[in-house]
Amino acid sequence: MLLGWIVPLWRWLQRRRAAAWPVVGGRIESADWSKPAFSLTIRRGYYAARLGYSYSVAGTCYSGQYKQEFPTDKEAQDFIRDLQDQQITVHYNPNSPGSSTLLASDIDVVLQHRAPSPEGESPLPAESIPDWLRPFIWIFIALSALGLVVSVWVHLARSDG
Repeated sequence: MLLGWIVPLWRWLQRRRAAAWPVVGGRIESADWSKPAFSLTIRRGYYAARLGYSYSVAGTCYSGQYKQEFPTDKEAQDFIRDLQDQQITVHYNPNSPGSSTLLASDIDVVLQHRAPSPEGESPLPAESIPDWLRPFIWIFIALSALGLVVSVWVHLARSDG
C-alpha cells in the first residue's frame, strides 16, 4: 500500500515546490495524445495527452513537456483541443532555468479561455472517483467482498438453526 503512495506523493511534492518558482510566459507548441502500448508511468488502459511548450528566460529559449492521463480517448482529445499556439504560464527553476513545469491551475486558465466544444458533441462525464482516492479502490473492493461473504455466512448460519 505504501508503494502505491510513493509516486503520487513525489508528484505532489514536486508540484508544491514548483509553485514557488518564478513564472514566465510561454507558448504551447504541440498538443497530441496516444495510447501507449506499454509504459511504466502511465496506467494500463489510459490515454496520454502531451503538451509541448516553449519559454524564454534571460534571452535563452527552453522547452518542456506536460503529460496528463485520461481513461478515454475522447477525454484526451477534448483536453488537447485548440491548445496548440496558446499562451501559457510556465514555472521554471531559478537555479536551472531549463527545468520547468506547467501547473494544473495554469492549464485550467487556458482551458477556460478556449472556445466551447463544437455543437453536437456531448459533454464529457466528470471523473467519478477523485485521484487521491484511486489508490484505495482495491482495498474498498476487498472490504466490500469480505462484508458480503460474512453477511451470507451469517444469514445461512441463522437459517440452519
